[in-house]
Amino acid sequence: MKTPETNPRKSRWLWLDAIPDPVAALALVLTIIQLATALAPPGAVRRIWRLVEVSPARIAGAADARDWVGLVRPYLGHMFVHINLFHYAVNLVAIVIAGTLVFREMQTKTAPGKSDPAAAFIAFFLLCGMAGAFAFVTLNPKTYLPMIGASGAAAGLFGAVVLMVARREWSVLPLTGAAKTTFVIVAISAALVIVNYALFALFDFLLDLLQSNKLMLHRLPGWRSQLNIWLGGGSAWQAHAGGYLFGLIAFPLFERMARSSR
Repeated sequence: MKTPETNPRKSRWLWLDAIPDPVAALALVLTIIQLATALAPPGAVRRIWRLVEVSPARIAGAADARDWVGLVRPYLGHMFVHINLFHYAVNLVAIVIAGTLVFREMQTKTAPGKSDPAAAFIAFFLLCGMAGAFAFVTLNPKTYLPMIGASGAAAGLFGAVVLMVARREWSVLPLTGAAKTTFVIVAISAALVIVNYALFALFDFLLDLLQSNKLMLHRLPGWRSQLNIWLGGGSAWQAHAGGYLFGLIAFPLFERMARSSR
């Protein structure tokens, strides 16, 4: 006769259970698209990027021509493609971590059977990304320089997380109410700006160092082109700022939507 196991072995993939289904679904979609673009011919990938990239001058041209599909498609589509593996990996980690925190917060504020936090979360994610794209277009109205990736949406999720942290009890601060919340938001936002600037400066330095003649890596066949494929690309800080501010300001609205969306 078999006896029940008192100490069942924990799965080494148990951490996956902690990721909410809407967040996992977004991560899966991003991963499938990244794999598809990695395996597709370069010409096809360039055509896909051309369809969904946020290029302010081309978007202005679509608006002038009343090409509504060409106007809306980049605002939605740019979030689901990434320039390289590093870009994809950084955004994926950010979305999984911040998205889990944001969705759990929405979930705790819902009434069973009367709300849909998953729909509110997905809408919030998409609108954060669109806000980031709008900021990029607004601050670069005449450039043809394209922008793709879910960085704006991920920044919006972190904006919501910052608001969640700021609303907690901070007994060590000699402030109360809105003044306390505002102070915490400004302090954390300033710290994030400094950290982001330092990280991007360090990354650019390391990328330049790897591409320089000092390490002799330039003698390896195709090294420079491969390095740019895997790690290259600039940062669209305007999209980060736009998504972050939208997430910070609009998150309470989506919390209310999560409570009353059915």
